[in-house]
Amino acid sequence: MNSWELAEKLNFLARLARYTNTGIGSNQFLDASTTIRHLDVDEVELQMVGFLLAQGLLSETTASAISEMIKTGSSSLEQALLKKTPKGVQSLLQISGLSISNIARLYEDCGIETLEELRKASRGGLLSSRKGFGERFSKQVEGMVTQTLSGRRTLPLSNAVHLANLLQRKVKHFEEASKVFVAGDIRRGRELIEKIDLLVVVSKPTVKTAQEISKYLEFGECNITKYGCEGQVSGVQVRVHLCRQEYIGSAMCLATGPGDHYQKLCSRTAFKNRSVAGFLLVKGDEESFYKQLGLPYIPPEIREWPDCIELSEGKLGWDIVEEDDILGDLHAHTPWSDGRSRLSELVRQAEQMGLEYITVTDHAQGISVTKGLSAHDLEIQTDKIRKMNAFKGTVKIVPGIEYNIDADGHVDFQTRQKIMRIGALHSGLGDDPSILENRYLRAISSGLIDIVAHPTLRRLLVRPPIEIDWDMVFSECSKTGVAVELNYAPDKLDPPWQVARVAMKHGCMFTLGSDAHYALHLKELPSGVKLARRAGVSRENLLNCKPYEQVRELCWRGQ
Repeated sequence: MNSWELAEKLNFLARLARYTNTGIGSNQFLDASTTIRHLDVDEVELQMVGFLLAQGLLSETTASAISEMIKTGSSSLEQALLKKTPKGVQSLLQISGLSISNIARLYEDCGIETLEELRKASRGGLLSSRKGFGERFSKQVEGMVTQTLSGRRTLPLSNAVHLANLLQRKVKHFEEASKVFVAGDIRRGRELIEKIDLLVVVSKPTVKTAQEISKYLEFGECNITKYGCEGQVSGVQVRVHLCRQEYIGSAMCLATGPGDHYQKLCSRTAFKNRSVAGFLLVKGDEESFYKQLGLPYIPPEIREWPDCIELSEGKLGWDIVEEDDILGDLHAHTPWSDGRSRLSELVRQAEQMGLEYITVTDHAQGISVTKGLSAHDLEIQTDKIRKMNAFKGTVKIVPGIEYNIDADGHVDFQTRQKIMRIGALHSGLGDDPSILENRYLRAISSGLIDIVAHPTLRRLLVRPPIEIDWDMVFSECSKTGVAVELNYAPDKLDPPWQVARVAMKHGCMFTLGSDAHYALHLKELPSGVKLARRAGVSRENLLNCKPYEQVRELCWRGQ
């Protein structure tokens, strides 16, 4: 079974396990899905499952289910859970953006059993009038239902990268493809991907070549021209662009998008008479392409900025962070709160990635959805970390805490420990914007936190970002020296670049945080770097680019 299909099946198994609540932990399947995605292989074989089990990366239950899936396409566990899941719930589970708690409410409280019934409920005002749902949720659900019924899917960036890499490797085996690149929304680092774009270099683009690639990718029904083809893989729209090597720069820029950026480039005086059917006949690579326009190379991640071309005029280049600049991670959890990997496992993963340090920021006790640390627990954990650091391993551990910012803007407790103090909202997320602003402002001005974590509170495909006066919030961060987190958990990627640019305008410092609850979550770092680059963050503005000693010094701010 290919790794994409297997990871998808494991995600579905996790949702079934969570809904049926039969005592089978759903997180083991989510972690297994993460493990499979990061194997970076096309096909998962039985021998590989045995190896992962022996390494402790799979539980016995999960390994058994995966082995059955590879042999038969399903598993006895999945069939057993499906029998315990009402047909109406199975229908609602098709919408990946619906949380299990919302599915339960829609089915049990509202009596909704089909996607059509759900669409009628969202259009007829049933959802908007229900406490806990509201107008915004209702509109979001209507969009999700429409897309699901159309047979198309939207993927979080991390999942889309997995599928795109698999397709890229597949096309590389095509004899006429000399090079294959992932372009489009993925290359720009968009948080949600509706279409995967591949750029394929061939000796000469033809309809025949496009047809052969479409068969190679098993598109089935699709659109084909001499310049490429477009079809679906697992409900995800995939577009293949064909180009000759000599026009690689122009083709890469076109395939990367967004469309209005390329159109603006076409309208520049230097290229006015060199456009054919919307394609610029300009030879050379991408840097040469921009240079011939009198512009520095514009990084793909910022091409969505409406003013990126104007800001590039007269520049020598863009000074934004690179993945090699990152020295550590500043947000991770262990079993002391709700993490699932031991501290030693996080350290081992960081070491394999070449990081200098990680920061352990388990939840404090104020969060209701999980156990948290008391002040005494924090002292014990911090002492343990000091002892681990004394062994002079290659990866250092920065002690920390993730405080809950309560309804009054207070944090759980004060500490005299010299640690990294993260503050975040975890409840009352539907409060009036003015209330949310005041909670943030009180916490930021208290001197008790160093970082504001996942500030807009969004969850991709589930909850949109809150809309508050970010100028006011980030102005206070700038005055008090509180950093703004760029949270690169796959289901968050928070804040959006538009919000992060507001923080940039106020001169805020930033941090990158994996919010890891499983060691392999640290490997989402490339998505985190994309998130930072989309905001135009430089290495000088990013705490993760500082060495361990400087990070520890900053932990002592105001203490």
